[in-house]
Amino acid sequence: MLLLLAGCSDGNWRDAPRNDPAACVNYCQSRHQSCMANPGSFGDCGQASNRNQCDKIGNPELRGACQTSQAFCQNRSAASVCGERLDSCMASCN
Repeated sequence: MLLLLAGCSDGNWRDAPRNDPAACVNYCQSRHQSCMANPGSFGDCGQASNRNQCDKIGNPELRGACQTSQAFCQNRSAASVCGERLDSCMASCN
C-alpha cells in the first residue's frame, strides 16, 4: 500500500536545481503551474490505474488495499496534490 501511495509522486519535482535558490523557486513554480494545468495526471496515479496493477494481485485483501490507495490518489483535488508538491519542492530550495 505504501508503494502505491509513493507512486503518486511525480519524479520531475525532484529535479529542482537546489544549488541555485532562485532557479529552484522558478522551477518549482513552473512545475506547479504544469500540475494545475493538467489535473487529470498526477504522476503515476493514472498510469497505475490504466495498467490495472491492482487487478493483478491475487490476495483479495491486498488487492482491496491497493484499489483503496489508488482511488485515494486519483480522487484528490488538483489544488491539494499540486499544492503539497509545491510545498515540498520549495522546501528543498532552502
